[in-house]
Amino acid sequence: SEGNVGILVADVSGHSISSGIMMAITRGLLQSEAIRNKSPSQLLRDVNRILFSDLMSSELFITMAHFLYSPESRWLSFVNGGHNPPVLLRAGSDEPKLLDADGMAIGFLPDVEFEEKGWELAPGDLLVAYTDGLVEAENEQGTPFGMDRLLHYIRGARHEPAAEILEGLREAAMEHIGGEDPQSAQQDDLTLVVLKAKV
Repeated sequence: SEGNVGILVADVSGHSISSGIMMAITRGLLQSEAIRNKSPSQLLRDVNRILFSDLMSSELFITMAHFLYSPESRWLSFVNGGHNPPVLLRAGSDEPKLLDADGMAIGFLPDVEFEEKGWELAPGDLLVAYTDGLVEAENEQGTPFGMDRLLHYIRGARHEPAAEILEGLREAAMEHIGGEDPQSAQQDDLTLVVLKAKV
């Protein structure tokens, strides 16, 4: 509905041209379906139903984490289609919460129900969604960036504006990868979304 903010982070299996084409098709489909004002669970269920045959024949699948946030009510709805668990760090807490909800990746079964969860955000609450390209980014020794580094960074940067947390996380991942050209050394795409409830 008007004023709501939709957030979706997705990752397609593989690194082929077919994967890229399928993700482009998925993006267009998501945009056309989202304007119908569907709930997050209905959106993922319909997208899965529409894409299933193409994904199955291509031997691909897509993971998705989808949020709908209402700034007026501060209500955050969430569904998860087999994606990495987003992180919610509440204002006043030092223990980040890994968000999860029942639902499998897009393209495994033709008809899937997605559990929808929701929370009222308080001023200063911080949400970080990402793709596995962040936590699996390896340095020259083969050590991944990992969840521990991600959570440690979020705790330390929690009072920064969302844009600075986003850029800082990206820089931390590039620094971890190291080498003469971290961008070329990176094996997978890295996507980050940071939402911070207004204080």
